[in-house]
Amino acid sequence: MLEMRVRGICRCPQHPVPLILLQDATGEHVLVIGVSPGEAERIAHEVRRTPACDPSIFTAFLEGLRFLGGAELALWLNLVGKELVAGIGLALPGRETVIRCAPRDVAVLAAVAGVSVRIGHALARRIEGAQSVPEASVQPCGESVAEWLGRVRPEDFA
Repeated sequence: MLEMRVRGICRCPQHPVPLILLQDATGEHVLVIGVSPGEAERIAHEVRRTPACDPSIFTAFLEGLRFLGGAELALWLNLVGKELVAGIGLALPGRETVIRCAPRDVAVLAAVAGVSVRIGHALARRIEGAQSVPEASVQPCGESVAEWLGRVRPEDFA
């Protein structure tokens, strides 16, 4: 199983498609998730908001976990057939559940919470078997999420 973190969010250099980049700790494997311009605008708004002044569903969800006594949070992505599936795993003493959600929401929650995303075996085999992404091809997105959040605006994706 691979663990990945959100590396950045940018536009595809060849196409007008916003991308979310996840990368493993070694920097060897990159997973790219394409989103629509409308979704990118929503993501930009969700991730750069100030939780104390402008709470989002993501910060409310994390506050709910804290209220429940710090439920363990596990974010994951995997392949089922050809479909990219995502989920949020929650564990409390004696209870566990998995909530299915959109892959982009897992990426946003990972960025907001500052946690990694677990990559399931089927998707990990696909990523590990893929050609490496040359560093030069992702440099426009090579900034940290914090740097990206400092400069991105929803209208960047309009």
